[in-house]
Amino acid sequence: MDAFSREMLARTAEGKDPKLQARFAWSGGVRSGSQYELAGTVTDAGADCQALWRALVTGRLEPFQRVLADPARAPAGLRLDPASSLARSAGRHHGFSLEVVVLRMAVSIRSIVEGKASITLSAGGDVAVTAQGSASREVDGFDEGRAPASSAPGTWLCTTPTSASGA
Repeated sequence: MDAFSREMLARTAEGKDPKLQARFAWSGGVRSGSQYELAGTVTDAGADCQALWRALVTGRLEPFQRVLADPARAPAGLRLDPASSLARSAGRHHGFSLEVVVLRMAVSIRSIVEGKASITLSAGGDVAVTAQGSASREVDGFDEGRAPASSAPGTWLCTTPTSASGA
């Protein structure tokens, strides 16, 4: 009788095991930013240089952007170093995963896609563009483990032509 009771309890426990389970996850995000690097020498603290300094110290970056885009616009008392730069970047991430278990047989799918890019403009007129992307997808189940992935990084450097007259 004791063995029969244990057997019945074991079979009952098997019956209460979940027959279907599912899990889902999603993640994503967007990122962007700007970075300014100003290097130069102030030789005359005139009104124009003072206004530019006040703008930079108070977080108003538009005057610096104008000077960086065209160094000829720099105030008379400011010599801008060619290492000065303005960089902007953006990125995005998207991923999901799904797992399904039916009668103790599991199937899962995961997918992640990422991309990011940045553009840097130097006071010397150089423009550098960097872009990177990646994607991965994994499918597991029924003894078919597949995990193709791809990646596509790239970097480009562009130089803005200037004439001998400086125009």
